[in-house]
Amino acid sequence: MSYLKPPFKHDIFLSYARVNNQQRVGAELGWVEQFRKDLMIELSELIGRRDTIDVWRDERELAGNQSFDEVIQNAIYNSGLFLACSSNGYLNPESYCLKELEWFGQRTSEDRFGKKVGTRGRLFNVLLNNVPIDQWPRQFEGLTGSKFNDAVDPRDPGYPLQRTDPTYLIQLRKLAAEIYGTLRDFDALMQSGSEEREITSNKYESLTVFLAHTADTLTYTTKERLLNDLRRNGAQIITDLPPRYPTLEHDEDLLAAIGKADLSVHLLDENPGAKVPDSADDFYPRRQADLVLDQPRPQFIWVPQTLDSETVPHKKYGMFLKQLENGERTKSSYRFVRAPAASVTREVFAALDLILKPPVASIGAAALVDTHPKDEKYAFNLSSILANNNVQPLITSGEDDPGKNIEGFEDLLRQVSLLIVVFGQVAEEWVTGRIREAFKVAAATEHRSLKVCGVYLPPREDGKRNRQLSFGLLPVSIPIFWFSDPKILNSVLSTMATS
Repeated sequence: MSYLKPPFKHDIFLSYARVNNQQRVGAELGWVEQFRKDLMIELSELIGRRDTIDVWRDERELAGNQSFDEVIQNAIYNSGLFLACSSNGYLNPESYCLKELEWFGQRTSEDRFGKKVGTRGRLFNVLLNNVPIDQWPRQFEGLTGSKFNDAVDPRDPGYPLQRTDPTYLIQLRKLAAEIYGTLRDFDALMQSGSEEREITSNKYESLTVFLAHTADTLTYTTKERLLNDLRRNGAQIITDLPPRYPTLEHDEDLLAAIGKADLSVHLLDENPGAKVPDSADDFYPRRQADLVLDQPRPQFIWVPQTLDSETVPHKKYGMFLKQLENGERTKSSYRFVRAPAASVTREVFAALDLILKPPVASIGAAALVDTHPKDEKYAFNLSSILANNNVQPLITSGEDDPGKNIEGFEDLLRQVSLLIVVFGQVAEEWVTGRIREAFKVAAATEHRSLKVCGVYLPPREDGKRNRQLSFGLLPVSIPIFWFSDPKILNSVLSTMATS
C-alpha cells in the first residue's frame, strides 16, 4: 500500500549499488535493506499509520553484464520520489545507478508534476560515502545531500553510518521529515489536480480519437497528458482497449474501435509493453500499430526524440520501430513523428486540424515551422493559422547546435514553399544558423520549392524587444519577412496563393 495515489504505484524508488548492501558478519540484513526498513518505520510514525509507505528497491542479484531491464524502468516511472544512496560504488560506470537517475530525470521532465513539488525536490541524495561535490552526477545539482557516513576529513570517503552510531538516528529522522513533507505536499497537489478539468474549447467535439495501448513507461506520463488535453478540447476518446485473449478477439475489438475513430494515435518508446499471451514474440503496442497500418484512417505514430532503434533491448521490436520510421508507406499515409514528449499534444492537434479542414492543392500545401525546444509553445498558434488556411503545418524541433539533427530538417524543406523560424527565447546564433542551413538546402536543390522565409518574434520573457540577425552573404536569394503578430500569416499565405 502506498501513500501516494495513482498514477503512482510506489512512493519512493530506492536506488543503490549492490556493494553497499552486503551482509556483514553478525548482521541480519545488508546496510541498504536495514536503512529501508528503518526509514519506513520513521515515515509510518510521522504519517500515523503502519503499512502506508511503499519504498521500492530491486531485490534481485543481477550480473554486471545484464542489460537494464523493463522491471526497473517501470518501477522508476511509477514512483513519486527517488532516493539515491550515492557512494563510490554508485558512481561506478558498470552499475545501473546512473541509468536509473537518467530514467527518473526523464520521468520528471515528462509528467505533469515536474522535478519539484512546490519548493521541494522529488530527488533525495543520501551520501553513504563522502563523495566530492564535483563528482556528483548532474542530476544532484542544487541538492545538499543527507550525510550518512562517518568521514571527518574532507579527503576521507568514510564508511556508511552504523545503527549503533547516535548520528544515524538523527540523520534518519531528519531525512524522514523532509520526505514526509514532500509526500504530504505531493498528495495535496494530486488531490487538487484530480478535480474535473476545465473545458478549454469544443474545437474537436466532432472528432473521435483512438489512443492505442502503450507501455507503462508512457502510460502515466505522455499518454495521460495527451488524454487530458484532448478531452479538455472536446474530443471523444477510445482508449484502454483491454488486451483480450485469445488474440483474435482482441483484433476484432481493435478494428471495430478503429472504424469509429477519425485518427488513431500510437505512442511508442524502447519498452515494447505488455506481451500478447498466445504469441511467442509479440506485444500489444506493436500489434495495434501493425493492424491499424492496413486501415484507411489517418494514423499518428510518435517516438521520443532520443530513441535509438539500434539499441532497443528487444531486437525484433527495434527493427519494427526502424521500419516504421524508414520503410515505404505503401498501405497507409501515417505520420511518424520523432520529437520531445512535450510536443505530443501540439503535433496531435495539428493532425486533427487537418482532418477538420483538409489542405487543398495551392502553395505547395505545406509550410515548415522550425523551433528550438525553448520556443515550442509558440509554434502551436502558427500551426493552427496554417491549418486554417488549408496549409499543412510541419514542425521541427532543433537541438542547441543548429547544425545537428539536420537530415530530417532538410527533407522537410524540400517539400514546402514557406519556412518560419521561431525567434523567441532562443539565442540569435541559433536562428541565424538554422536559416543558413535552410538556404544551403535551397541553393543545392535543382527544383527549389522554398519561396519565402519568415522569422516569428513572440514576446520574450525578459521583455527584450530589439532582436536583430546578421546573415552576411547567403547562398540564394529568398525573401525574408519578420512578424510579431501571428495573424500576419493570413495575408502572407493569401499573397503566396495568388502569386
